[in-house]
Amino acid sequence: MLGLKYQPFAIKMRPRKRAPWGAASLTVARTNKMIEIKDLRKDFGSLTAVRDLSFVVPEGQVLGFLGPNGAGKSTTMKMICGFLTPTAGSVSVCGFDIESQPLEAKRCMGYLPEGAPGYGEMTPQQFLDFIADIRGLDAAQ
Repeated sequence: MLGLKYQPFAIKMRPRKRAPWGAASLTVARTNKMIEIKDLRKDFGSLTAVRDLSFVVPEGQVLGFLGPNGAGKSTTMKMICGFLTPTAGSVSVCGFDIESQPLEAKRCMGYLPEGAPGYGEMTPQQFLDFIADIRGLDAAQ
């Protein structure tokens, strides 16, 4: 399918005082916009997977994508998380540009893709400890 065939939606949520993984200690850089997408586009050769997508997710909201297979939902998420480089447009997370400030932006997010990577020999606790370690979190967080 060509172009954007889904609509992002947001649900207003009451923010927690402190997230269990310590995210409350992170500051949103100069804005209360958790995610800001401007004119996002991704082309794969002659196929346009995402075309001219723009939206803002304010602090305290949860975002979901609904749409058929091939609509560009996963491609959009991969660009938001910095796994794919957009053909055009920009993505910022907590006010940090995902291309020019990827480490700062990634510290503000958690992403579990549909086919989550894992290590078969690790228990769930060992995997969580591993992820916390690479993110620089201590046991108390």
